[in-house]
Amino acid sequence: MSRLFYGLNPPQREAVATTRGPVLILAGAGTGKTKVITHRMAYLIEEGVAPRNILALTFTNKAAREMKERYQRLLEGVRPREQTRQLFAGTFHSFCVLALRRHIDRLGYKSNFTILDEGDQMGILKKILGPSAGKGGDDANRVKFLIGLAKNKGIRPEQATTDALLARVYRRYQEELKALNAVDFDDLLVLMVDLLDQHPDVRGTLRAQYKFLMVDEYQDTNGLQYQIVRQLASDTHDVCVVGDDDQSIYSWRGAENSHILEFERHFPGAKIIKLEQNYRCTPRILAAANQVIGHNARRRGKKLWADGPPGEPIRLVNATDEQDEAAWVVGDILRARQEWNLRWEDMAVLYRANHLSRAFEMELRRLRVPYRIVGGQAFYERREVKDMLAYLQMVASPDTDAALLRSVNTPARGVGAASLEALIRMSREAGSSIWQVLQGDLPAIAPRAYPGLTSYRELVRDFQGRYAVSTDWAGTFREMVDAIGYFEDLKRSCKDHEEYQNRAENVQGLASSLATYKEKDREGTLHGFIDAMLLNDREEKDEKEDDGYGVTLMTLHGAKGLEFTRVYLVGLEEGILPHDRVKLEGNIEEERRLFYVGITRAKKWLTLTRCDTRKRYGNNEMKHPSTFLDELPEDGIESMSAASTRVKVESTAATSQLGALRARLAAQAEG
Repeated sequence: MSRLFYGLNPPQREAVATTRGPVLILAGAGTGKTKVITHRMAYLIEEGVAPRNILALTFTNKAAREMKERYQRLLEGVRPREQTRQLFAGTFHSFCVLALRRHIDRLGYKSNFTILDEGDQMGILKKILGPSAGKGGDDANRVKFLIGLAKNKGIRPEQATTDALLARVYRRYQEELKALNAVDFDDLLVLMVDLLDQHPDVRGTLRAQYKFLMVDEYQDTNGLQYQIVRQLASDTHDVCVVGDDDQSIYSWRGAENSHILEFERHFPGAKIIKLEQNYRCTPRILAAANQVIGHNARRRGKKLWADGPPGEPIRLVNATDEQDEAAWVVGDILRARQEWNLRWEDMAVLYRANHLSRAFEMELRRLRVPYRIVGGQAFYERREVKDMLAYLQMVASPDTDAALLRSVNTPARGVGAASLEALIRMSREAGSSIWQVLQGDLPAIAPRAYPGLTSYRELVRDFQGRYAVSTDWAGTFREMVDAIGYFEDLKRSCKDHEEYQNRAENVQGLASSLATYKEKDREGTLHGFIDAMLLNDREEKDEKEDDGYGVTLMTLHGAKGLEFTRVYLVGLEEGILPHDRVKLEGNIEEERRLFYVGITRAKKWLTLTRCDTRKRYGNNEMKHPSTFLDELPEDGIESMSAASTRVKVESTAATSQLGALRARLAAQAEG
């Protein structure tokens, strides 16, 4: 028996040893997928396959690097390093670049083609769109997204007939790229499919070289990537794909779950090997995951299991509102760190959408707990939050030039760069703020900018008066957002409805922050609120020198592939998870898979939280528990109220601190 089989369980050994014909390795969460892939690579080479004849494709450079490092370690001292390096392990896009550099002349490009970055793409699109590119290139950004989406669906310019403007811009954009001998990121897949489709000799050359094909995270492949796999698979179909249909959560960016569900139809005679022994989670966590995902009808049957004791109960915490939820979670994090000697990095707060991080950020800051936002900006760094903070700053302190320059043309009011430069020059000459300049005559300003500046001035004055007498800051904020027309502008600038909804909810989150600040400090001023927000933001940046340090806050989509000792899965309410929009689209099974992914990130402790109400525009909205919570097993779930258990958490922490102090004093007395 090969030394490579040591340490593998029977299904893992079978997966490594099955090297011929089409193979689907169904690798459940935490079942040692990477170990199997790298051992299979090494085993192929040990069996006499030349490394240069193996092609391993994945989705991230990090995953590719890990593959290379691990399989090369397995062959250390067995095969020369210069030989094992010939195996290609990389992303789909990096493989396409390699192939296109050799053969792109067949498609009318030169081999020294340039790959454009996002800035270059935006520059070309702004040039094509002209004045309609939108403020800050917002419309150009949306068009860039739509063109990328079309490319990933295999739609060419001449096929984009549903939108005449998009079709025209798409065609012009591709013409500009061709003239520059340039391609964008999405073109790499499109052109690779064209190359394989249109040039059988190139396809034959690549098949002859890459006789053994391996694909990681197969459930995440889009239509173009699937076509590349089909075209590269030799007549013997020595293709091995690894993935988990229960973790298919990226349909919104083009991934098609059908590729893994219908593998046998695409590759007749395929062998299916299931990896179900989990090395990450406790049996109790796996029982919950299995029962939840079992409610999906369209899936491949598998049941994760683990050796060892059942583990801690899963806690289901019911909070009054998002402040109560955040206070309980952060208090529990502090207690767990003290009781179990956990590192901050061992703990994670996971949520469905970025706007849910706000209350947790505020509480973590308040208690000075280090944290890091992964895969998203901190709440107060988000564009829409900065926009509305600038308006609030103008109401509270209008002589702040930076706030005026950010807000005066948001949304666009016809105030161009030349007019802004003139205002800045006039303020310098007068030794005053730009706001003070706006109070007088503006002879140096272009006539077309005057109406916009006048309406802006009147809007700020109006809300200065309203806030001076307002007791409902959130309500006044809502009136200001409406008066500005901010949501309408946001709709125009967002690339899709999901982005708009997330950004709109962040604006609503700012309203909730205003309401909470005023509730806690009745004498507080608007100026004090803004100072608190900006100061906290600056201190956070100064203190967080190491981005890898602290409690992790991230979305469920971003958490896939990661694991944490202690996980808090928050915001488990109907409309959030499952998301209202996804329910309307009829894709409830993907939302359930997202919940499943969240559950299986936890190694030892899992806590699920929900709220009775959440603030929306400063008003409390009733929330209902997620339907997914009804799908959990009755056994092993410990339900509790945040209000009744937080006192115990705080008293436990206080007792522990008092006990530690007493022990130190006793030691000093003995000394």
